Amino acid sequence: QAEQPATGMSMVGPLAVGLRRTLCPSVRRLGRPLSGMSRQPPPLVICGPSGVGKTVLIRHLQAVFPESFGFSVSHTSRAPRPGEEDGVAYHFSGLEAMRRGVEAGEFVESAMVHGNMYGTSREAVSSVGRAGRICVL
Repeated sequence: QAEQPATGMSMVGPLAVGLRRTLCPSVRRLGRPLSGMSRQPPPLVICGPSGVGKTVLIRHLQAVFPESFGFSVSHTSRAPRPGEEDGVAYHFSGLEAMRRGVEAGEFVESAMVHGNMYGTSREAVSSVGRAGRICVL
């Protein structure tokens, strides 16, 4: 049986069943918005090989629990593309500034991709938590 989240994508199979059985009741049992929690919720890491449905799962979480999950804005050393605004899809930084931040422990993860550095800062994750949402990575 398929669920149709607002994204128009369907969730089927064991992933959908597992999500409904575990995460859905847990979030609903809170009985109050996550913003009412006294401390920040830990991030939720969605990982897996290409094609297993990570994006489908993330979009489903957003559709079913829009007030519970949020996303951090990553940093990149690449130049903005036409139409991109700093702080929306990415925080644009220089390569050396990002390297210094990584060395100082300011990033939870970083990687070089095609000569550009990408990463997620601790501050970006914390800002989602301060808003009362679980940060999805």
